[in-house]
Amino acid sequence: MGLSGTNVLIKLSDPWDLGESFGWEPVPAVIVAARKDEGGGALLMRIDRPFVYKDVRCEYFVARPRYDGTTVDSLTTGGSILCGITRVPVDRLEADDPFDLSWWRGGVAGIGEVEPR
Repeated sequence: MGLSGTNVLIKLSDPWDLGESFGWEPVPAVIVAARKDEGGGALLMRIDRPFVYKDVRCEYFVARPRYDGTTVDSLTTGGSILCGITRVPVDRLEADDPFDLSWWRGGVAGIGEVEPR
């Protein structure tokens, strides 16, 4: 998929305290990898300026569209997508499927909009 290397902005809407800590400014990131699937696809993103939230270093996130009929392909035409965004640790990048979140049982996650920058 041709989204790898695309610079994006993440506009957080939840969690509230994290958005407040950024002054609701968009978070610059780059798409490391993308995939298509029946759920609208997924993006693996690296934040330009990693941060610590609730004692957890946040650098990589997986984003998946929240609504049926929405796909990550919207970014290729300049559109944005409302996503669930989940922080993934660096060691997950080497997993067979870095987009797989079945291991996740809590931690840093949120809701936001991803758009091209």
